[in-house]
Amino acid sequence: MFKIKLADIIVEVDNRQSYVSDYCKDWLCDGTPDFRAQVTPAEVNCYIKNCGYEVTSEAVERILLSRKIAAKLPPYHAFLIHGGVMEYEGHGIIFSAKRGVGKTTHMNLWREAFGERAKIVNGDKPVIKREGNTFVAHGTPWRGKENFGDNSSVKIDKLCFIKRADTPSVEKISPKQAWTRLCRQTVYPEDAAYYDAFAKDMADFLSSVDIYVISVNQDTESALYVKNKILTV
Repeated sequence: MFKIKLADIIVEVDNRQSYVSDYCKDWLCDGTPDFRAQVTPAEVNCYIKNCGYEVTSEAVERILLSRKIAAKLPPYHAFLIHGGVMEYEGHGIIFSAKRGVGKTTHMNLWREAFGERAKIVNGDKPVIKREGNTFVAHGTPWRGKENFGDNSSVKIDKLCFIKRADTPSVEKISPKQAWTRLCRQTVYPEDAAYYDAFAKDMADFLSSVDIYVISVNQDTESALYVKNKILTV
C-alpha cells in the first residue's frame, strides 16, 4: 500500500503488484488520503480473460487503477481525459483522439519542429482540475506506452481533437459541438450523486478553452500548420 498525489488530491493505493508502486514513484507522497483505490484479483482476471490480447497482471492492475481513481475524482472538481498535454511557450494544449489515431505521433512532430519549446506534460491520461476560473492539466503516472511526461502541470487554453488526413487542416468548433467528443474521452463519476457537478465542470472547461478539430498527417508540416493556426505567438 502506498499514497500518491495527483492534482493535489492524495490517493491511497492498495496494490497487489510491487510494479505498481514503482510505476507511480514520482507521485509518491505522505499525508492523509482523500480516498482509497483498489483493484481486486477477480477484476484483474476478468480483464485478462476478456481483453482479447496478451497482457500481464501487473499491466492490468495499473490500467484498472487509473480507471478506479478517475471515477473518484469528480467530487474534487477534477476529471481524467484520454489525451496528451503539451506546453508550448506558456500555452497548455490538449491533443485528444481515439486510440491509434496518432496523438503521440503529432506531439512528437511538435518536438521535432520546435525542440525544447514543446514540452510533453503527459502523454496519455492527465488529470484536469478546476482551479478558480481556470482548468489546469496535471501529469499522472499513466503516460502511455512511450512514457512521455512528468509530475508537472500547465493551465489549459487549447483543446484539439485529432483526425488523420493527407493534408493538414484546422476547424474551430463550439463547446456544444465538442461535448460528445469530450465525453467519449473521459471517465464518469463512480457516484451518480456527482453527475451534475461533473457535467458542469466539463461544460465550464469547454467554455474556458479554444477548441479545434485538427486533421493531420505524419509530416512535420502538420505541426507547423497547426501551431500557426491555433497560436498567435
